[in-house]
Amino acid sequence: MKISIRKSKKGDLSAIQDINYKSWLETYPNKEHGITLDDVEDRFKTLKETWKKRGAGQTTKKGKVERIAYVATVNNKVVGYAVGIIKEKTNQLQAIYILSKYQKHGIGEKLFNKLIDAFFDKNKDIIVEVATYNTQAINAYKKWGFTDSGKRFHDERFRFKSGSIIPEMVLTRSM
Repeated sequence: MKISIRKSKKGDLSAIQDINYKSWLETYPNKEHGITLDDVEDRFKTLKETWKKRGAGQTTKKGKVERIAYVATVNNKVVGYAVGIIKEKTNQLQAIYILSKYQKHGIGEKLFNKLIDAFFDKNKDIIVEVATYNTQAINAYKKWGFTDSGKRFHDERFRFKSGSIIPEMVLTRSM
């Protein structure tokens, strides 16, 4: 399998939204936390609008790129993406999603390494916020050098129409 990593472009938005949608459906419904498939379907409508407004590319502030997205392709098909943000005090891995068919092939790690090599500020630690029950992602992040910061929280942006909310944790990695 030949995997290529590149900056996202305008034409990638539909593929990114599809990956995001499928990943959310597979990852976030959780009986223990009262998060239903219907909650995720409803939430995705909001996410889709956010992506339309923000786009799939980079954003700049004061002439500096502050947010960037990279995509992974296999045979010219977008199969995954990652978004990085440079904040005042940290780098943030905001999102990384791979279609389930293409997981376990090192694509996520390649995307993450691209952010490290080509984008993140080498003088700042990296943080990632992840659902506490997303053990697959947590294990991948730990493999990539992240450690549990001990911080747990609920972000109101992820409260679903049912009232349920994704419990999150913060993992950190030194550069």
